[in-house]
Amino acid sequence: MFLALLLACQASVPRVPGPLAAVRGRSDVPAASAAPAPATAAPTAKRRAHRELGDRIANAAERNLSGPMKAGYRADCSGFVEAALQTVDVPWRGSTRDLWAVADAAGAVHRRKEPELGDLAFFDDTYDRDRNGRTDDELTHIAIVIDVWPDGTIQLAHDGTSVGRDVLWMNLHHPDVAIGPAGERWNDVLRSSRKRDPKGTKSLSGGLWRGFATVPPNAVEYPG
Repeated sequence: MFLALLLACQASVPRVPGPLAAVRGRSDVPAASAAPAPATAAPTAKRRAHRELGDRIANAAERNLSGPMKAGYRADCSGFVEAALQTVDVPWRGSTRDLWAVADAAGAVHRRKEPELGDLAFFDDTYDRDRNGRTDDELTHIAIVIDVWPDGTIQLAHDGTSVGRDVLWMNLHHPDVAIGPAGERWNDVLRSSRKRDPKGTKSLSGGLWRGFATVPPNAVEYPG
């Protein structure tokens, strides 16, 4: 079932599964002839810091899917993200457009199809913000990556839909397909269709995606 259509970027769900280990290699290659796996380099301190902060952001966002929202935050998409970031002492605040500008200035924006946990995900044209009947509304929605499956399917936590806080599904390897051939959920509807929408207006999460941002460790403002 698709999530309810966005009304504007202004309730509970069960905890989603954690990441699964990716299955590598081919099962039809005899073990004796298989080349030894190359040694994996240990992650650098910077890489570990990125992963640790990303995990903390993802955990904060997932916790915020249920229970009361923190006082002082808007019940919309950017307010949801602000609340998660403040939980881990990241001082970034503002609207979706503000958060994109801060992330871009920090060199944190990327367009890899498979993001890191805790990445911020940005979307365009999720609704007709200026009500002019055209798809020219940039940066209308934001969410937080809380899981990435081996097939590239991404689960995101967000707010700002008619059902409130919820999990959003997206697969950027198949951005214009809602359901995969085996019935797997790939992309949720993120824009409600309207008669005045131009022909070919996209509605699925993968088609409306603009980019990701990995929050850098130096964005953390530690108390004291």
